[in-house]
Amino acid sequence: MVLLGKYGAQAMEISIPHDARRSERRPVTQQVHLLDAYSRDLVGSLVNLSRHGFMLLCNAPVEPNQVLTLEVERPEQQDRGAPLVFQACCIWCQKSSFSDEYGAGFEIRNISPYDQHRLGELIGRW
Repeated sequence: MVLLGKYGAQAMEISIPHDARRSERRPVTQQVHLLDAYSRDLVGSLVNLSRHGFMLLCNAPVEPNQVLTLEVERPEQQDRGAPLVFQACCIWCQKSSFSDEYGAGFEIRNISPYDQHRLGELIGRW
């Protein structure tokens, strides 16, 4: 799997069985940040995304089984309507062998029907 980070393309060996996923992940073709919805701190940048989960490239490790409330950061020029917010559980986290970053896989656990629809629209962009 190739990750795009602040140092360009980086290889990271990930041993997650694809048959454990409920839906196919789509690679994210632009930089999209996820923030902690409470502190507004950057958690990471999306690498891939599906309706049920995603992978983040993070500056700090995330503990497996940790549940986070996340918000999709929007560009300043985008409509400032209600933020897209959901809860996700970290399934795995692994340090990159090429940088100081971490790859982390998440399962989406709690999302409103409205935000699920918006997430589907976001996935459709890629």
